[in-house]
Amino acid sequence: MEHFDLGVKLSIYLSGAALFLCIIYGLFRWNKDSEEKLNAARKWEKEEQKINEDL
Repeated sequence: MEHFDLGVKLSIYLSGAALFLCIIYGLFRWNKDSEEKLNAARKWEKEEQKINEDL
């Protein structure tokens, strides 16, 4: 029965470690895609204004 207890404890600890790693990853990646999309939209808008001025 000890192996079962070790397996349960190990799964709980590994689940906690995975949760911690997901939180850390989320903190570093928070809104990163949004910033990239916003920068691309701003660049597109500037190019669009330049084209419209040239017309």
